[in-house]
Amino acid sequence: MKTRDLVFVLLLSLSTVGAFAQNVNDDLIAAAKKGDVEGVKSLIAKGANVNARTNYGATALHFAADRGHLEVVKALVEAGADVNAKDEFYKFTPTMMAIMRQRKEVIAYLQQVAAAKKEVPQASPPAPTAPTAASQPAPKTADPALNEELLSAAKKGDAAAVKSLLAKGADVNAKTRYNQTPLMFAAEKGHLEIVKALIEAGADVNVVDTFYKFFTPLYGAASKGHVEVVKLLLEKGARSKEQALFIGAQEGQASVVKAALELGGLSPETLNRALSSVDEAESKEIAEMLKKAGAKPPEKLQLKPEVKVDEITLQKYAGTYRLDEARQYTFIVRDGKLSGWDVRQYSFPLTAIDKNVFRIGSSDDRTITFNEEDGRIVNIIVTQSGFKQTYNRVEGK
Repeated sequence: MKTRDLVFVLLLSLSTVGAFAQNVNDDLIAAAKKGDVEGVKSLIAKGANVNARTNYGATALHFAADRGHLEVVKALVEAGADVNAKDEFYKFTPTMMAIMRQRKEVIAYLQQVAAAKKEVPQASPPAPTAPTAASQPAPKTADPALNEELLSAAKKGDAAAVKSLLAKGADVNAKTRYNQTPLMFAAEKGHLEIVKALIEAGADVNVVDTFYKFFTPLYGAASKGHVEVVKLLLEKGARSKEQALFIGAQEGQASVVKAALELGGLSPETLNRALSSVDEAESKEIAEMLKKAGAKPPEKLQLKPEVKVDEITLQKYAGTYRLDEARQYTFIVRDGKLSGWDVRQYSFPLTAIDKNVFRIGSSDDRTITFNEEDGRIVNIIVTQSGFKQTYNRVEGK
């Protein structure tokens, strides 16, 4: 065989191997999403990369944890999946995805794995601030009473007290039992002067709470629309402008979205993803800003047609349905239509797509199904992106 022919054959073989590897990796992620544990094990045996990532940096373990597929999670971890891998946009770990979706069994398992490795999963590991003398945190030998006063003063917005307490030796990174710091409280409340004082004293701008495991000073400020605080945090190294954009878009904070866009350097994927999270009817200004920056709206899917449900049937659905104390839905009939709201008193639009099935908002992937037994409604099933939860009817409500 001639040398050039041999080279061609080798190159062809390498390209074929590369294509195969990519295909099995894609298949692994798809199987993890579906909860197909046998498929996952088979693909791993065929050589799929257990830590392969999507374009957004998510791994098979991210998807399995998000959807509560415990056996798939176990198979992936046993094959070497990184429990601390972070996606490229939200910087979420698989544990964080499970926590946000309240997948209790998955959370317990991943935390057990992390404890065994002595690597507690974090939403965002602390990052060093600018290497100046002022950026060095105070030694953690401060009087606990001073620390409590500092946390309280930061929350109240008492700048003079904050500066005085810092001068007396209070720990600028003092924490509550859930890892909340003075900077978190000040940022969420929009106390700009206090935020400046705390950062100058060495406050960690990327600290993460241990309750929600995603709450940071930036999240607090961006979600409440405190744009000057957001700008300062980003300037001082808070992660990241992408996070600020997503939070601003999701929470309807136009000033925060504008500030993130003005920083520039946002990828088309980031812009598109931010736009996809916006309800254009409620946040028209934000949608227009994102489109002007280059975001393209997601392709509109054909929705199932609305069906007519008589008012007598609708009245049977009225009432309260509960999963636990923190999660419940209440429904009433108003003007011949079923209306609902959650425990936070957030209302949501409902459209009947079957006699007992209602679409939530503008996606057929999010539905509420009313189940009847012996002539009475006993529970509802809330479906979101394939995941289902059952809420039982609360008697007398």
